[in-house]
Amino acid sequence: MADTATDTKPTKFQIPTVTIVPDSDLTILVLGPKDNNGKRTSTAFKVKSDVLKEKSQHFRSNIKFNKTGGFNHIRLEDDEIKAMRICFKLLHSTDEEEAIPEVVIRNITIAEIWGLVVACDKCFFDDELEPPLISLFEKWYDANVDMTKMHEDYARQLALPCVFFDHAEGFAAITKWLAYNCDGHISEKRPINLKWKHMHLCPPDFVGPMNQARGRLKTVLHNGIWTAVGALLKKRDCDCGQLEPIRSRRHFPKTSLNGIMGWLDIFNTSVSQVGCSGCDVNWTQEVVQAKRVTSRYFDGLCLDCMNKSRPKRKDTDEDYWQYLNSVDGRWDSNCRIRHGEPTWYSSWCGRDEHRQRLMKNHRIEQGIRRGHSGGDSD
Repeated sequence: MADTATDTKPTKFQIPTVTIVPDSDLTILVLGPKDNNGKRTSTAFKVKSDVLKEKSQHFRSNIKFNKTGGFNHIRLEDDEIKAMRICFKLLHSTDEEEAIPEVVIRNITIAEIWGLVVACDKCFFDDELEPPLISLFEKWYDANVDMTKMHEDYARQLALPCVFFDHAEGFAAITKWLAYNCDGHISEKRPINLKWKHMHLCPPDFVGPMNQARGRLKTVLHNGIWTAVGALLKKRDCDCGQLEPIRSRRHFPKTSLNGIMGWLDIFNTSVSQVGCSGCDVNWTQEVVQAKRVTSRYFDGLCLDCMNKSRPKRKDTDEDYWQYLNSVDGRWDSNCRIRHGEPTWYSSWCGRDEHRQRLMKNHRIEQGIRRGHSGGDSD
């Protein structure tokens, strides 16, 4: 059921038309967002009114109103045209791959992905559209997201779509990258010219946990190297000049974690002065170990842990948090990603007192487990 655009080249007064189904009885005029010059692009879509009424609360109300007034068209403003085209095709088709070929998916931009988010939020599509949209996003993510070429603005724009389309692996990868690579305050980012203000990540679900995780990573690295290296970095009478590049870096708070660890790569004790008592330590090993622990510490935020830990509204679920203990020492039981305690801790969306109780229970269980293990070995 391929869609066809008009064969007539649009003139100044003509609008491109896309026929979603041949037996259409409703025209939807979509006006895209204004560009930097204040101009819009527009496209008319020929659709089936019964399909939209059946599958969208928003269109159900609009179509009823327009037909009562004798109109057979609807006007939408500030919507991504390509995003609306995708939605209309999926709504009218039973074959996802036929409706949206993979070559089309690969060429969707991040702004158009946000357009899909806005369209779903604005039009209140029924649940049956959710699986094909999630599948489409997974294919798009696989084709367009390369973590080895990631940059900060793109990662910040990816966070909300990963949550909206329930892409646990993508959300964990993006949030891990941000925690290790951002050199300042982490926040989400919206595409330029996006008018819809309703969709955003709640600060307790993203901004707070991300910046806490970033700060914690620096603490872990600091604690790993300071015991052995701290005294040496403070010494003024030591001639081990290879430490000077590190000592001169006085803006650690404004540097990403990976940036700091990159500076530590220059740490080299091969030119230490013979007989320097302060340097009579295997410093390289200390730094390498601290970097290893830090680089493996945080696995990103876990959507499953976030969803499971949210406070429940029903009275019968007041004690829901008691069932979120670690299982056999692991914190990722029934999660789609593998992760440790730091990710579970940062992803917690419930009350902190409940989180602290669960951690206390975990430490008690670990102590009992170690006691049994020690007893068996005697």
